[in-house]
Amino acid sequence: MSAAPGDGSPYRAVVGGALDGLHPRLRAYFGAIPVGSLGRGEGVFDVVGTPRRWLWPALWVLGRQGVLFAVWQRDVPFTVINRPIVDAAGRTAVAARGELRRRVGPAAGQRDDRRAAGR
Repeated sequence: MSAAPGDGSPYRAVVGGALDGLHPRLRAYFGAIPVGSLGRGEGVFDVVGTPRRWLWPALWVLGRQGVLFAVWQRDVPFTVINRPIVDAAGRTAVAARGELRRRVGPAAGQRDDRRAAGR
């Protein structure tokens, strides 16, 4: 895939005119990202991970790739950055990069400097 932005929304390519029936804020979210721009969103996950510690060894493997995390935390801030790309066939797509700001250590406010990135 190249980093060159496309000229349309990949969501519109799939759902067509149904995109027009969405609330204006959702239409803006699922619409095309203008050339040279990035879509950025921030929020807070209510819960990240699982309290089932027996699953954590398996989750550590997936955590190395930024997929799942061997933690159980509440109120975890996150950031998502979307950018338009065009694949080898010329189709428009969205590449997303997410970042979770998980806590480490006994102090609830202590942040993990090894921020988890999903691609």
